[in-house]
Amino acid sequence: MCVGRRVGQGTVYSPTQGGGDRGGPGYQPHVVGHYDQLVVLPAHSSPRVIDVYIDNARYKRVRW
Repeated sequence: MCVGRRVGQGTVYSPTQGGGDRGGPGYQPHVVGHYDQLVVLPAHSSPRVIDVYIDNARYKRVRW
C-alpha cells in the first residue's frame, strides 16, 4: 500500500487485553495520519523493489 501527501492526523483506539470503554481503561490511543491518496498495490511474491523517480516524483515501481 502506498500513501500520498499527509494532510492531517487523528486518534484511533485499540483494545488492550482488559477491554473497557472507548478512550477509557482497556483502550490504547494511537495517532494516525490522514492522506490525500491511498493506493493498494497487488500482492506480489517478491519483496524486492526499486522505485524509479523522475523530477522528484515517483514514476514507476519495478519488482524482480
